[in-house]
Amino acid sequence: MLKKIINSFIKIFSITILSLLIGFSLQIALAAWQEPTAAPPGNNIAKPVNIGPDFQFKDGGLLVNNTGLTTVGFIVAAGSVGISTTTPASGLNLAVDGNVGAIKYCDQYGNNCYTTVELYSSGSTLWKSDDGGINIYKTNINGNVGIGTTSPMAKLTVANGSVLFDGASGATPTSGPGTRLMWIPARAAFRAGSVSSNEWDDANIGYGSAAFGEDNNVYGDGSAAFGGHNNVDGNFSAVFGENNIVSGRDSVSFGNDNKVTGDAGAAAFGYQNDVTETSSVAIGFLNNVSGLYSIAFGAINDISGDNSIAGGKYVSAPYDNSFIYGSGVDINNKLTTTQTKQFAVGFNSTTPLFVVNENGVGIGTTTTQWELTVAGQAANVVIGYGTAPGIGRDGDILILDENYNKVIHIEGANSGLPELTNPNSGVYISGKGNSFFTAGNVGIGTTTPNNLLSVYQLIDFNNTDFNTKLGYQAGLNIVSGAQQNTFVGYQAGLSSVAGSTNAAEDNTAVGYQSLSSNTTGYDNSAMGWSSLSSNTTGYNNSAVGESALSNNTSGTHNSAVGAHALTDNTTGSTNSALGTNALNSNETGYGNSAVGANSLMNNKSGSLNTAMGRYALKDNINGYKNSAVGASALSNNINGYYNTAMGANALKDNNSKHNTAVGVEALFHNINGEYNSALGDNALSFTKNGLKNTAVGYYAGYGIASSSFSNNSLFGYQSGYALTTGSDNTLLGNQAGDNLNSGSKNILLGYQAGNNLTSGIKNIIIGYDIDAPTNNSSNILNIGNLIFATGLNGSGTGLSTDGQVGIGVMPANLTQILEIKSNDSSLAARLRITDTNAGQNPELQLQYGPAGDNDHWGIYNDKGSNNKLQIWSYNNNVNPGNRLTIQQDGNIGIGINDPQQKLEVDGGVRLKTTTAQPTCDVNARGTFWFTQNAGTDVIEICALKANVYDWYPISF
Repeated sequence: MLKKIINSFIKIFSITILSLLIGFSLQIALAAWQEPTAAPPGNNIAKPVNIGPDFQFKDGGLLVNNTGLTTVGFIVAAGSVGISTTTPASGLNLAVDGNVGAIKYCDQYGNNCYTTVELYSSGSTLWKSDDGGINIYKTNINGNVGIGTTSPMAKLTVANGSVLFDGASGATPTSGPGTRLMWIPARAAFRAGSVSSNEWDDANIGYGSAAFGEDNNVYGDGSAAFGGHNNVDGNFSAVFGENNIVSGRDSVSFGNDNKVTGDAGAAAFGYQNDVTETSSVAIGFLNNVSGLYSIAFGAINDISGDNSIAGGKYVSAPYDNSFIYGSGVDINNKLTTTQTKQFAVGFNSTTPLFVVNENGVGIGTTTTQWELTVAGQAANVVIGYGTAPGIGRDGDILILDENYNKVIHIEGANSGLPELTNPNSGVYISGKGNSFFTAGNVGIGTTTPNNLLSVYQLIDFNNTDFNTKLGYQAGLNIVSGAQQNTFVGYQAGLSSVAGSTNAAEDNTAVGYQSLSSNTTGYDNSAMGWSSLSSNTTGYNNSAVGESALSNNTSGTHNSAVGAHALTDNTTGSTNSALGTNALNSNETGYGNSAVGANSLMNNKSGSLNTAMGRYALKDNINGYKNSAVGASALSNNINGYYNTAMGANALKDNNSKHNTAVGVEALFHNINGEYNSALGDNALSFTKNGLKNTAVGYYAGYGIASSSFSNNSLFGYQSGYALTTGSDNTLLGNQAGDNLNSGSKNILLGYQAGNNLTSGIKNIIIGYDIDAPTNNSSNILNIGNLIFATGLNGSGTGLSTDGQVGIGVMPANLTQILEIKSNDSSLAARLRITDTNAGQNPELQLQYGPAGDNDHWGIYNDKGSNNKLQIWSYNNNVNPGNRLTIQQDGNIGIGINDPQQKLEVDGGVRLKTTTAQPTCDVNARGTFWFTQNAGTDVIEICALKANVYDWYPISF
């Protein structure tokens, strides 16, 4: 019993003590914290952040989740957070100076901060880049956003830049009706306009498609619609207009209410056309094309036959390989082809008036039994002023005058012999009387025909000399012996006479007075008014066009096509002219070729020139061996020679020699400059008198008005763009030296290399967008903003006696002949000399420079002695010797090649001090000090003895 009472007491006592301890602990924990009265680092600690509803202040910094043991660093579950403010408005409130920037991004150590994006707030919102320029600006006045501008005029304004939408991800952003502009990367599709339903939902957008306008549905891949209410289901098809339907592949519709279901180039142009077959076309109104490869044009036409064409109104082509044109009666009574492979024409009828079938031609009938079948009133063929009733019988052919009188009547019943019923016409031909038939000859305008057919002063053919004459006085003076000539036109070949070897033969003249003066010239061809009209003995000439070669007398092997082409040529030979006024003024020049209106128009004696293009070499008079291709190329050249120009206005103003220009307006304004080469649009465009320049690239060496520079080599887009007088420059790279105007003898290599230079000489700038220190710098070397030099003079080593070289040091900061500086915190400034030759040691030599003095010091890496550093001295290259050795293990030898201790000296070591003895402390501990006195010198050592630093003498 007693034992139970004792156990119960122990339990009650333990519980009581435990309760008191817990209560006391809670009282301490929940009591208000009292700030320490003294500052750290004594026994006090920094003010804690504890748990509770009270507002707290902490003067020191706050580091949360320092060990990184949790993934969450800092969370504010409710309320506002203020930075640089004790009254945050809402959410996160940044109260900072707008000129400092609100947000910067740093690494985890708080270093390497970047201000690529800085947010400002001063009545508006700005995002700013590192270079100080404003990238994005949002105004609070109207909510507009600007990129590159602080005054956006619309909801989004992009200033001085382009917009690029890149990538293939990004689905259709919205659906349903609305007005919108969308670029959809996932479908490579574009939409602009408005829709009233689901036309622009993702499922209805073809890959690579485009739609512009109202309610356009483009489901086909690679297709496009412009206008309103169009549907394009076919792939790679297009529609322009309203209410069109295109379901065929590779097809197109232009207009209103057209339907194109055919593939492979099927097309409809106009209104309410229907094209259902492959590669067929409908043009006009309400045409229906259901045949393969067929075309309908006009209104209300039908084509169901393949490979057929129908044109006009109310026309039908139901058969294959047919053509029909004309008009039917109405929509129910159409003009129609009657069989395959038929050509038909008719008007206001259902049956063609004229057809061409496989076996003949029909007039008035679609059934052809002969090569020509005529059907109609009395089955007659009537030519003239009408068809008087009762004239002729079936099968007759009649020619009538205005009074229906027969002029010629071929009777079907009397063997088809012609009968002339008007004897006053001057010719009478009768199958019964043959009064004007003479020995089988027929005469027109003459009663004594001497040839098979003689027309007085109009037509003359003969089978003896094989000459053909047609026209008044054509070949009038030709006599026996002149053979195989053809003269057609008034006085064509008027003066041709006979000859033997050089007989006037094999000539062809068509046109008024063409070849009218020819006497013995042969193998000439003239076609056109007065073409070759003055030619007398010239041969192998061809002239086509009014007055072409009209003044040629004895020139040979010329070809002229075009009005007034080679008009003034007299004796010049082997010229070719194609185009109005081409080589118009040429007199004695030979071997010229001119193609284009007014090309080589003023040339007189210049030879071996080639001009192709309107006004090409227009003003050339005596220049020779020039080549011009392009409108107005070399057009103002007069006496220049050995020039080549290709491109509109290339070398337009040139009057010199040995220039080559390829590109629009290349060397445009060159006048007296020689030996220039320009390749690219507007290359060397403004140089007038420059010599020996070479420019390759768009606007390379473009220059300004009255530029004159020489001996420049320019390669790259706009390289040397602003050159005016600068010469002897070499510029390589897009926009290299594009602002250089008067600078000379510069070498600029790289994209925009030296493009800040406007003047200056003898600079060498190498690297991407590398510049000179100033816009008029001279004698500067800059390689990649890494290697710099000044004082370049182009002689010997490339450095003048006072030249300076900097590696990592800008020219303006150079103070020594050679300076090396590291501007990269991760890379130290090091100079490494490496010798890869076996048996050789890399060496740095230091020598005083007076003439004839060869004393110098050498610093070696002794490869043969286990990577030793040695310093040698040389006395005029005599008795060289090692003075100092530092081994790889840190041993130093003076006069010793192989020191075995940290310091080993071959010879004495002298301690001589002239300065005051320092205080002996931890920093001087172990230092020897020698003091010279008048009587006795003292040697002391700084040492720690009994915890006291002092100088202790060394006895001797």
